[in-house]
Amino acid sequence: MTTTGRAQPGVLDRLRTALEAASGVLGAITSATALGTAVAGLIGG
Repeated sequence: MTTTGRAQPGVLDRLRTALEAASGVLGAITSATALGTAVAGLIGG
């Protein structure tokens, strides 16, 4: 990128794939947190 000012072929695709994977993991963590909060509320925690 420093030579041409453009990303090399495939770099943006790899970045997009990594961001999509991270988004999925973040969604799972958010769901688990919401479930834990709901269960804690039900058991009085």
